[in-house]
Amino acid sequence: MTGMDIAPIQTGMRIRRERRYDLRLRAEICGRRAKDQAEIIHVDTKNISSLGAYFLTEALLPLHGEVEVKLYLPFALDERVAAEEGSILLTGFVVRTDDAGMAIAFHEDAEFSNIFSSNAAIISCENKGL
Repeated sequence: MTGMDIAPIQTGMRIRRERRYDLRLRAEICGRRAKDQAEIIHVDTKNISSLGAYFLTEALLPLHGEVEVKLYLPFALDERVAAEEGSILLTGFVVRTDDAGMAIAFHEDAEFSNIFSSNAAIISCENKGL
């Protein structure tokens, strides 16, 4: 692997190719394994692109399940934010699972945010520290 691969992502009827970067970032994923039970899973990314990421974990979530992802950055987003607060909140859904982890596609309308997303009421991890 070269550190960058082109990852085909199927969106609807189209297949788009996005550059994928081998980049380890700490992350928290908020999702549901049981119907009414939301939980936070602490993971690391294996690789990431603008469309999604692959997360190393044994705690798998159901395919197509909605999730919120908090990515911790090794740098501040801007000079007003301390480095330990450098994080991005995104929403997405599980597209693949295997023995090493799971792939999550980010929603197309996802934006970088320092506040909890609009899916908080649906997933209900807002009181769990995400």
